[in-house]
Amino acid sequence: MKMCIGGALASVVLAAWLPPVAQAQGFSVLYSFQGGDDGANPQTVLVRDKAGDLYGTTVRGGHKSQCDSGCGTVFRLAPDGTESVLYAMKTTSGSAFPNGALNLDRRGNLYGGGAAGAVFELGADGKLDVLHDFIDVLDGPYGGLIEGPSGAHYGTIPFGGTQTGGCPYGCGMVYEVTKKGAVNIIYSFGGDQSGAGDGQEPLVAPIMDAAGNLYGTTNEGGTGGCGTVYKIAAGGTETVLHSFGCGSDGAYPGSSLILDSDGDLYGTTEDGGNASCQYGCGTVFELAPDGTFSVLYAFTGSDGALPARNLVRDGKDIYGTTSGGGASSNCYAGCGTVFAIDLHGAEAVLHSFSGSDGSFPFGLLRAPGGMLYGATTEGGTAGDGVIYEVAPFK
Repeated sequence: MKMCIGGALASVVLAAWLPPVAQAQGFSVLYSFQGGDDGANPQTVLVRDKAGDLYGTTVRGGHKSQCDSGCGTVFRLAPDGTESVLYAMKTTSGSAFPNGALNLDRRGNLYGGGAAGAVFELGADGKLDVLHDFIDVLDGPYGGLIEGPSGAHYGTIPFGGTQTGGCPYGCGMVYEVTKKGAVNIIYSFGGDQSGAGDGQEPLVAPIMDAAGNLYGTTNEGGTGGCGTVYKIAAGGTETVLHSFGCGSDGAYPGSSLILDSDGDLYGTTEDGGNASCQYGCGTVFELAPDGTFSVLYAFTGSDGALPARNLVRDGKDIYGTTSGGGASSNCYAGCGTVFAIDLHGAEAVLHSFSGSDGSFPFGLLRAPGGMLYGATTEGGTAGDGVIYEVAPFK
């Protein structure tokens, strides 16, 4: 739980905590994608193995003979900066245009989803198997996967599901893929038009607590119309923990959540919050176990805007990225930032992207030593995205 402070004390704490030079945090580009066989435009949260290799996906590049700009790749980046394409997608597979976070199991197998509609497993031997192809939905498992204790994987799809009355193409669902590839729908959202008020369009994978409960966000819907935070009990019962009202509390959450040892949930909204941006610049929020909702930080534009995908944290600070805003004017509405927020709500920009070093970051990985790793969808030497590292706040 955070401790709320205000007035002069808040100003003193903020001034003492903010670094004098935001860019002096040890940022470096590890790899710039060239848009060819090596891949292009990563929209991925990275994963890391014990040897320090980083793994992720690109939505373009790879087999250009199969797609105009390539069908996407699964890649590995070694600690020395060497990039290897583990698999180049093909149009014949629903795993084309992979995005979101991969999951790496103890045997070295990678699990992910393609925007063309499939959940796939890429074995340590380089063989790709499609576990399930959602051929009846408009969009694939966009937000990545998490692994449960039984070895099953869980994810979301923004459309489809069994409830069709609230949305023309279905309001989205949370699903389970077993180790044998069987798919079970854990929950289908009904959307506002059905009267359910349970949300619609879940964009990212849920998280799971020790009891098997799932927690996540929907990008739209709820009683306020601008998204929800939900809980799905182990038996499949869904509860809306918060409905966003499109104003100061935020709007359109598009991130996965983090859960601390006290049961507090943290996440981001893409819009809402501070009115410095036309629709608000986005927020970082906290939701306590008793249902108390609070905005931990509201972005203003120069410090970032449109917080993207996931948050990570250490013992004292929360880290994330914004896909817009920042100090650079080289991109429309800014190139994005990496930020840190303490639990009092004080924010510091660890890095502001300028284009040549990447633009439009897509979330973070925190390594065991505390170093932060991420990918940008664009920017770099060829404009096709980068892999970078940045030191945490000291």
